[in-house]
Amino acid sequence: MYYADLHMHSTHSDGKLSVEKIIEHAKNRNLKAISITDHDTISGTIEAVQSLNKGSLEVIPGIELSTIYQGEEIHILGYLFDLENKDFAQFIQSTQNHRLERANKMIEKFDSVGIHIDREELSKISQGDSIGRPHFARLLIKMGLVHSINEGFEKYLTPGTATYVERYKLTTLDAIKEIKNANGLSVLAHPGLIKNQGLINQILHMKIDGIEVYHPKNNSMQTREYYQITKENNLFITGGSDNHSGNSNEYPFIGSVKIPYSYVEKLKEKR
Repeated sequence: MYYADLHMHSTHSDGKLSVEKIIEHAKNRNLKAISITDHDTISGTIEAVQSLNKGSLEVIPGIELSTIYQGEEIHILGYLFDLENKDFAQFIQSTQNHRLERANKMIEKFDSVGIHIDREELSKISQGDSIGRPHFARLLIKMGLVHSINEGFEKYLTPGTATYVERYKLTTLDAIKEIKNANGLSVLAHPGLIKNQGLINQILHMKIDGIEVYHPKNNSMQTREYYQITKENNLFITGGSDNHSGNSNEYPFIGSVKIPYSYVEKLKEKR
């Protein structure tokens, strides 16, 4: 049986592996298909598609959009959208601009509490065009101010801390609409992380196309529940490792959570 991992991140956002390395690991794990779903950018997925125009590994165009619904952060995965859709490209560029504005405001906040953030060092760590809080956390580790990503978030990068800056509030419905307008399919990412599980049913009414049933943060009970929801509502089933790591000995890693390739075929049929 063939398998696919449809959720992972590269150095184009907050992942630690280059697209080239991701492809290498995916092939070594005998995956049939992958999707590089970087945060608010498609540059990584474009690089992967172009480098694997023909070959044994299939690349499904993907993205992960950060949205807000009723005060809670909801992530929406987009798949199989038109990579050359100009309106979608403009939308993505707008989200990048908002990320950059947020990063600049965070740098100012750090300065206000006596911590100098070197923009050049931050840029080296981020590598790609999607600067986020994990990059700040990694720089804080390098500066010796914290010992881990989690400590960086707790001290400096979460609501209530002096250096936190609220993100641009893209609504969940708008994200779904943007993906659909680019002829893509929208999927609710890692629903097990949603604090108010009652929101899931409301998001279904936004005409979302699928649910990420298989994810490291979905426990076994939740996985069964989400699977049942997809069957009752005629939704697509997706899943993946959500890998950010560069260490193949860590969990999750590429291919550690995967789905039968038949689920990918169903996505492509709808597309």
